Order: sequence, then structure tokens, then C-alpha cells
Amino acid sequence: MDDSKPRSTKKMLETFIARLLQGINRSPLLKAFPTKTIKRIDLERFRIVSPDAPERLVSGLLGSVGQVHLHFEYFSASGKKGEESRELFSVLKTKLCREAQLIFRETGLRTLWLAYPTLYVPDPNSDKAEFLLAPLFLWPLRILSGGLKEGELLIGRDPDGGAPRFNRVAMQWIRRSLDFDPTEPSSADVRDAESVEHVESLCQTICESFRPPVVADLSGTIKAIPTRPVLFETTGPVLFNSGLVGLRIVGSGLQYCNYADCFGIKLGIIHKKVGS
Repeated sequence: MDDSKPRSTKKMLETFIARLLQGINRSPLLKAFPTKTIKRIDLERFRIVSPDAPERLVSGLLGSVGQVHLHFEYFSASGKKGEESRELFSVLKTKLCREAQLIFRETGLRTLWLAYPTLYVPDPNSDKAEFLLAPLFLWPLRILSGGLKEGELLIGRDPDGGAPRFNRVAMQWIRRSLDFDPTEPSSADVRDAESVEHVESLCQTICESFRPPVVADLSGTIKAIPTRPVLFETTGPVLFNSGLVGLRIVGSGLQYCNYADCFGIKLGIIHKKVGS
């Protein structure tokens, strides 16, 4: 039997995947660091709103209501806390919201997301510069201020933004770098996740496929996303109870995920199917 066609198909798909991954190598889907500009805000920064704001934000957005009313407690205060509170309020209400609306009007793309939690995986075959720091799930957001007092915002899931996304780009990075196929939650399970506990169970599905298994615990306090020096001292994969709110987190990576959906199977598995 002539097996040239399967080999040709496999080569074509490998080239296709490599080009997509190369194009998003520095994407927040693979390197989820906060930025000094307005694009990506560490969830930990929301503590300037109120001491429990990061936890309330995540649990509220994931819950059945899907929104959180934020009251900036230090908005009218003097000193550093007041300045930081007003700065974050302005970033969320004006810059993030307006840029997201502008991009949507011009391109039809939704670019404002909650990205949570974050999986770190070092590349064992490379130096410290090669690693994965990826948000596992993404929820489309909107920010509302109409009818609210100054110093108050409503952040909610965008009802027109569709279901939460699972970061398949990160899974493909793991397949290519660690040479094993991580277990993925189903699209239905991701869509139906309505609590931090449910998201934790989805993370366990992924983390338990590592050897040794990675601990999946989202029950504690949300932490800041680790810096590169901290990550370089971390020897193995870790699931961090950390995340981002920001713009353009998905970008071209969403195109990758959409192609995977069109194929109807995980792209990492295609290699096995066409080569078998």
C-alpha cells in the first residue's frame, strides 16, 4: 500500500502547526506576564480596589451571575493608595474599555478577557529562556460604568462573547516540548464551569496527566504572577492561582484554536493518526 499520502499529510500538518506556534511564540497564551502598559493587568493588582477584590472578581465572573460590582474603597483617599486606586479605575473604565470597543468596531474581534489560572512548565530540553506560562481558560469580558457612581465599575462576562475558551495552544506547546499528550477537558465541561471549584476540577484533569502529577489547588488566595527570576528557580511544572485581565490575550492564538475545532480533534493527535 502506498503510504506517501499519509506522510505528505503529516508533513503538511506539522508545517502548519509549526508556523502557527512560531507566530504566537510571545503571545500571552504562552507567556502570560502582566505589562507596564494597559494591555494586561495582574489580578493581584485589583487588591487596590478592596482587600478581597481578586477573589471576588474571579468567583463572581465564574459564577452563574457572571459579573462583579467593584467599589474602589480608596478612590477618594489621598496619598499612594488613592493615586493607585484612581489610576486602576481610569485604566479599566477608559483605556481598556475604549480600546476593546474600538478594536471590536474595526475588526469584529473581542479582545477583553479574564485569563485564569496559570500553568508554568519549563522546557527540560532547553535553557531557562524556554518555558510555558499559560492561562488555561479565558472568559470574554465587558466593563460597564453607566448609571454607577464615580469609583464604581461593573465587570461581567460578555453575553455576546460566546463560551469560555480553553487554551489549546498551551497544550500543543506541551506536546511538542515534553513529548506527551496531556489530557484535556471537554468543550462541554469548559462551557458549563460555573465556580472556582469546577475550574479546579478541570485543571486536575490536565495536571494529573503529568508525571509526577501537578498539584491543582485554587482554594487559597490569588497570588501575583511570578516574575522570570522566580520561575527560573522553579524546577518543575506548577499551577499558579494567578491570572490576568486584559486586551488581546487571545489574538492569533484564537485562530489556532478555531482551526483545531474545524479539524474536530486535537492537533497533537493528528500526528499519530496520519502516521499510524
